[in-house]
Amino acid sequence: MDTTWRTMCMIVASKRGTNKFPACVALALWDGASTKASKTGERKGFFSSLKSLLTTKPLVEMALLGAPGAGKSAFLKFVKYTVVASLPRGFEIAENKTYRIKTGIIGNTPEHAVQLLSSEFHALILMFDSCDTEERFQYYKTHLLALICSLPPGVPVLCLANKQDFPDAKSVAAVVDLLGLHSLRNRSWYIQSCSCITGDGIYEGLDWLRHVLK
Repeated sequence: MDTTWRTMCMIVASKRGTNKFPACVALALWDGASTKASKTGERKGFFSSLKSLLTTKPLVEMALLGAPGAGKSAFLKFVKYTVVASLPRGFEIAENKTYRIKTGIIGNTPEHAVQLLSSEFHALILMFDSCDTEERFQYYKTHLLALICSLPPGVPVLCLANKQDFPDAKSVAAVVDLLGLHSLRNRSWYIQSCSCITGDGIYEGLDWLRHVLK
């Protein structure tokens, strides 16, 4: 491999934080260097691999919190996330090609739950059972508003009002009032009615999240 190609390999390695390359990229480098990239097709092959390597993005980290039975597992199943690891106290890590979600239960100390899920994440998803009692929503309001306000600036919050297909489900407007979400300041938040069984509203909520994370 001549000096020019070797230098480009070192540049790519520094971008990836490693001196090793995937086999497919190494092969593209070798093919391009075999004749000092004298053929146009080989040049294109190399630069295509180079572009792919340099533009690979890390997974977006998100935290998903909800009370037992709120619908977290049904949500992950519907959006086809795969559970890849289990953490203490019933926490799990699920991911796909773009996102990694760390799930947890809203318990007696929800602040500790978020700290245990991840010290750094890009977005917070709160899952609510729209059929919960007003007393439960008052509990969420007391603990979660303080938690949301303690998040780093720029972390958006998506609230999913699940089980909207149930006849006794509270409306989204009622859930907003019970949680006191209108009192939040300097925080991007959105609430979406949904059903994690039928899938209604789930992608609309995730579309909002993708938009604010751009």
